[in-house]
Amino acid sequence: LARIYTRVWPVFNLQGDDYTISLAMVGAFAMWGSNFVLISYGLGRHTHYVSPNNAAKINRLLFINQPIWIWTTTLIKVSVALTLLRIKRSKSWKRWMKIVIAIQVLIAISTNIIHFIQCRPMRASWDPTTPGAKCWELKGAQVSLYIASGITFIASDVGFSCIPIIFIRTLRRPLREKLILIFLMGLGLFASAVAVSKLRYVKFYGTSDDPYWDVISLCILGLLEQHIGIIAACVPCLKSPIERALQRLGLLLPH
Repeated sequence: LARIYTRVWPVFNLQGDDYTISLAMVGAFAMWGSNFVLISYGLGRHTHYVSPNNAAKINRLLFINQPIWIWTTTLIKVSVALTLLRIKRSKSWKRWMKIVIAIQVLIAISTNIIHFIQCRPMRASWDPTTPGAKCWELKGAQVSLYIASGITFIASDVGFSCIPIIFIRTLRRPLREKLILIFLMGLGLFASAVAVSKLRYVKFYGTSDDPYWDVISLCILGLLEQHIGIIAACVPCLKSPIERALQRLGLLLPH
């Protein structure tokens, strides 16, 4: 909200990165809402305490959540790439950023396709008792998750965080301000660390003997990764308000 406020007042100046991060926020709020519902059904409890009726509801909602998570995370990366696209105007830079955006979107699309076609009928994805169901081996689902939340997202987080840090070196600003900016942009690296931690739990997805208990760590880390990414994406747009706040606190000298 603070980011959008600075973009529409005093002059309306919303760009593509503002729209994409806004859509990502909608997805993040949807994830929060669905997680509250999942918890009410028994997610986070040991599986043998969850009734079959609630288990079916949990499985169905988790199935719906995965595409939302994928696209929310993708929109965060795309927003950061669009922000970086405006930093430099050289043809090579613009070409590279567009390639990065295309890769992110293609990964999201391919992951969603795998997600929706891995079981026939689709209902079998959340209800294994469906008559005549045919599903891929669990490794197929794991591969789609590794692709989505693994190498590509982690690499983009690291790259997007390091690029601004390189630019900061060339800025003619006091060292203290540069260090603050580096710290704020380093949130992207923290998001990468969270994503790496999440991979430890992805390998147990769909194979755990106590799935509703074990999956809670994956859900928490997934939400944490998203919200850190949103903060990191919004920080560059809030540079001026942050500087004014730090000046009022006496942490920065006015120019």
